[in-house]
Amino acid sequence: MKYIALLLVLLLASFPTRAQTLVPKETANAYFENCIKAPPTTMSERGQQMLCACTAARLTQFFTLEDMQAMSSNQTAIARPAFNRMLINVYAPCMEEPTREYHYKSCIENPQTAMLGKHPDGLCSCAANALATHMRFHGSEIFTQILAREPMITDPAAALFEDPEFQTLAQQKVMDCLKQ
Repeated sequence: MKYIALLLVLLLASFPTRAQTLVPKETANAYFENCIKAPPTTMSERGQQMLCACTAARLTQFFTLEDMQAMSSNQTAIARPAFNRMLINVYAPCMEEPTREYHYKSCIENPQTAMLGKHPDGLCSCAANALATHMRFHGSEIFTQILAREPMITDPAAALFEDPEFQTLAQQKVMDCLKQ
């Protein structure tokens, strides 16, 4: 996932900017093409395509060329705020499918899941879908909270999946699915 943010910085760092210019569709399309070519790390090819498509679309609505230029700065005081805006406004709302895939896989591979008394596939699908839906609606809030605790994260997916509060939420979703 950190490669997607890096691709964004590298691809778009040289575009000329004007005051508060939203990312043009052509730039977002170029980002998408580069994003889907990056080797998937923790998700399937389909998951990566969905993440790339979502982030490319959000770039044109919630990110500016000035932010992209700031992200390429060697000065942390300039680059970091832009990177954090990208995480909160572009990346976080697009974490639905990666969250689903990651938590389904984690759940199904956990030997303790089989001991919970419910078919692992159904239980894991239920919990992963619930978490994915939660990310769709609350991803920006979750990343805002993570960044408040750890303002210099470099791998947003790792920061999310390792976050104690998010892990507690994931466990709660499993327990909710056990009750169904």
